Amino acid sequence: LWHELRADTVEPLQASTLALASFADECLFCALIMERSKVLYGDEEPLDPSPYLQGEEYTSSQSPHGNIIGLVYVHSGPANIPAREVNVGIVIHPDKRRKGYAREAMVLALGWVFDELKFHRVQAAIMDMADKDRAILFFTSIGFSHEGIRRRSIYQSGMDGESGEWKDVTCLAMLDTEWVVRKSRIARKGTPSTLWEELLNRHAKEREELAIWEERYGRLERTVSMETVREAARSNAAEKRKMTVEE
Repeated sequence: LWHELRADTVEPLQASTLALASFADECLFCALIMERSKVLYGDEEPLDPSPYLQGEEYTSSQSPHGNIIGLVYVHSGPANIPAREVNVGIVIHPDKRRKGYAREAMVLALGWVFDELKFHRVQAAIMDMADKDRAILFFTSIGFSHEGIRRRSIYQSGMDGESGEWKDVTCLAMLDTEWVVRKSRIARKGTPSTLWEELLNRHAKEREELAIWEERYGRLERTVSMETVREAARSNAAEKRKMTVEE
């Protein structure tokens, strides 16, 4: 999981050493995502396993109560502290994806950043990779906004440590005000007070439902609106030619 995180996200790639323990020391928060084992109580049905976070004090000599299914971190460099902003990243084992574990773990981390540390802004920097679209979809479904692409902004070395390539980085972010709005919308779950609020809630709900659907079944194939316009124009022109020939 650590090697995959280093290959796909900016902060682990730029860590001073290759060791996870050293990177954890550089983070404000770095935790293993654990899946609790099913527990039986007498004749009751087994409880469904649920994820929880094992903090950075965890060491390899300890025996965690559950299976390690992922890793989540909150990182802030010297330049980020005065701006009250942090960077986040997450990775989940392939066998445990599309089950909601990443969403729950990230929401827990965001709650700690915004509610406890009172940070102003959370960023996610995603490198150009095979699963980039799925990662972007994951963050936007939680409430992050797409802020742009930094073209060829980070260098990733090759497997031999010498040859490599420059990578694009997609930047997404969430503000503390957006986090408050998200929490209040989830807490109310009642009749919206205004029509504008109803429209916002409907849009957010549809975006989350679409994100969950695409995460399970794959991205929908989208086409730009001009393709439809061009196709309609070609059909009309062909019909006119046909009518002219018949005449």
